[in-house]
Amino acid sequence: MAIPITIRPAIPSDAQAIATIHIASWRAAYINIVPQHHLDNLSLDDRIAFWHRILGGEDERGNGSILVAEEQINARESRLLLGFVTFGAAAAAATANPSSPPSDEQQRTAELRAIYIDPNRWTKGIGQALWKAARQQLVEQKFTSVVVNVFAKNERAMRFYRAVGFVGEAKGSTEVGGERLETLRMRMGLD
Repeated sequence: MAIPITIRPAIPSDAQAIATIHIASWRAAYINIVPQHHLDNLSLDDRIAFWHRILGGEDERGNGSILVAEEQINARESRLLLGFVTFGAAAAAATANPSSPPSDEQQRTAELRAIYIDPNRWTKGIGQALWKAARQQLVEQKFTSVVVNVFAKNERAMRFYRAVGFVGEAKGSTEVGGERLETLRMRMGLD
């Protein structure tokens, strides 16, 4: 059952809540996917500092948009962050030849960088709401497609992305915790 939530742009004071959700989501979603020693060594202080830099505009990885989902928890306007989504122009909607400029199609490709929800709130419609808001912004920004990279063993994420219209496009890999992990790039048209 969906809970009533508000979607809004992230602000610097959200850094600690975003960092907490980021780590909790990794530890819950990536068991038996990412090396356990990597999950065990995720540092909340480091992640808070990372998000302060991103939200403060001090880190180029912050180029794009970050939206958060929150719910009001009492009549005094106290709010609880439930999840976040990050997205923007695809960093590597890159061409096969880095010395040639990207095509028009590549310039109109966005990247869904992350959707992370408090694991205690999974299956409550929060991810759907965040994706819907992100998709709307991408369409308004005239992007025509969006890609997302998913760990190949992350069946929950792949089910989510397929349910909202993504299809598998290309296999790849990335290094996490000293191990090479298979990934799947998924794509969705926005027109």
